[in-house]
Amino acid sequence: MSIADRYMEKNKKNRNTMLTQLFIIFSVMFLIPFTNNYFLNWIFILSMIYSILSLSWFFMDEFGGRVNLGIAIPFGLSAYITSITYLMSNLWVSLIFGWMISTACTTLFFYLLYRIDRVSFVFITFISCILLWIVSHSVVVKVDGFIYGGEEGFSLSSTSILSLYTTSFVFLSSISIVLAMFSFSHMSLPFKAFRDDEKSARSVGIKVERLKLLITLITSCIASLSGILYALLFSHTSPEMFSIHISIFPFIVSILSRNSIPRIILASFLLVALSDYMNSALPNSYLLLYAIILILSPKLANFRVSSAILRWRISDG
Repeated sequence: MSIADRYMEKNKKNRNTMLTQLFIIFSVMFLIPFTNNYFLNWIFILSMIYSILSLSWFFMDEFGGRVNLGIAIPFGLSAYITSITYLMSNLWVSLIFGWMISTACTTLFFYLLYRIDRVSFVFITFISCILLWIVSHSVVVKVDGFIYGGEEGFSLSSTSILSLYTTSFVFLSSISIVLAMFSFSHMSLPFKAFRDDEKSARSVGIKVERLKLLITLITSCIASLSGILYALLFSHTSPEMFSIHISIFPFIVSILSRNSIPRIILASFLLVALSDYMNSALPNSYLLLYAIILILSPKLANFRVSSAILRWRISDG
């Protein structure tokens, strides 16, 4: 068997393993609504929304080679545009309009930032997110003599918990399966080549600018969707949707999951559950958990490298 054949065989095996893991995870999620436990359904919806956000972060990191600490920009912008449009239109029109405008604006923004180096990209996206958080406190809209927005934010109509659970489940499962299939397909190879070395990718004829546009478009599209689902869950949009917590959540998930799609979902669920428990005991104490994970992240990386070397030595006898 040639090297190429062995690679394809291993790739197929890894893909099937990942799809099996996703099937088990989604099978458990499918059963949750039958428990008729409101809080359990609510926490699962919130976890699914954060999982979708983390998958958008994963796509840009895994296939674009960029750490995006401004992922809260499409997340919050889609919710804000939807909520403001809802004041002057019906819910469906505002949802579609908010998603499309947010996707278009943040795609252009991230695409333009791709022209700078990777380190600057991290800082500029993060600073931009903080600036939006500051500005969002001053966003007000006057409709029929009433003023909406400011620090209190905007309201949306309430959505039934079952409808929102079903919608979040369908989107999360669809996005996860598509990304898993894409990760192990030949179509991902140009993206990975671009991620590893942009100049080399250009030299072999890969259309780098098109890849940049696709990466930013898909990332913005998924992140904007998660923001709208978040706003529907709380029936409210506030400046906190641009907060640092939203920006660093996917980054922390990536530390715990090592950019494996099933582990991204599990890590998101774990972080949401722990954060909710800690926050109920002591408000904002979950930030301490984030800080501990960030401090330990170099040690976690070293542990993963050591484990990989050990497995390699064992496999080589």
